[in-house]
Amino acid sequence: MELGACFVSPEGRTLTFVGARFDIFVVSGDDVSRFKGDKKGIGYREIPLDQKFREITIDIGDGSTFYMTTDGAVDQISEENQRSFGKRRFETLLRDIQGKAMDEQRATIRDAVIRHQGAAPRLDDIAVIGFKVA
Repeated sequence: MELGACFVSPEGRTLTFVGARFDIFVVSGDDVSRFKGDKKGIGYREIPLDQKFREITIDIGDGSTFYMTTDGAVDQISEENQRSFGKRRFETLLRDIQGKAMDEQRATIRDAVIRHQGAAPRLDDIAVIGFKVA
């Protein structure tokens, strides 16, 4: 299973992220930073029950937006040219949707992935979670 979890410090200045085959993207202005979770998943038989996951502490900037995603969106193949959606295209999309309300961002991300996929089969589950820290 892929899983990501975040903890926002009580004073709201830092976010701690852990990911099991799950990444987090942070958009601040025109900058997009990607923080990779661990390559190991969680819940598989071969993964030890006491598996440790690396904690990543991220400073929360004013106006930063956070997006956690499985690899399904960036790995989705296009019907048209058999190329994946890709991290670069995903990061560009995240930059382009800043300033929109979160529900509009959700619709834009969903529509972009569906348009890219076309009639190609879905390869994997797709989960994207976006949020801002007030």
